[in-house]
Amino acid sequence: MLSQDIVYADTQNLLTFLDNHDTPRFLKNKEEASDSARYQQALVLLLTTRGIPQLYYGDEIGFSGDKSKGDGALRMDFPGGWKEDAVSAFSKTSRSVSQNRKFDFLQKLLNYRKGNDVIAKGSLKQFIPNDDIYVYER
Repeated sequence: MLSQDIVYADTQNLLTFLDNHDTPRFLKNKEEASDSARYQQALVLLLTTRGIPQLYYGDEIGFSGDKSKGDGALRMDFPGGWKEDAVSAFSKTSRSVSQNRKFDFLQKLLNYRKGNDVIAKGSLKQFIPNDDIYVYER
């Protein structure tokens, strides 16, 4: 996501995302969706690096989907929104405990970003990765 920054005049105007309707979801299956630490780390990277972060619907509750199983796996309906829907993810009381943890974490992170211009608009300094560890400074 950041390796080609050098070719752009203003990286603050670039869109960053974990997934979208044309790519596999970051969380490809239920096992990955249950790994909260991996999910949280990805969201922290997305929302604290440069650019304009984009969240794809379902990211807020940890949707999973594998593109190798077809586009339907990436574009399933968001639960709820209609009276006849048996399940709804639009309110805290109707989401699962796991979905609420993911939603609450994302909400806290978004509020942190919103209240900190250095995170939302500041410069980004990247360090050379070492032993598969990526370090950046805002």
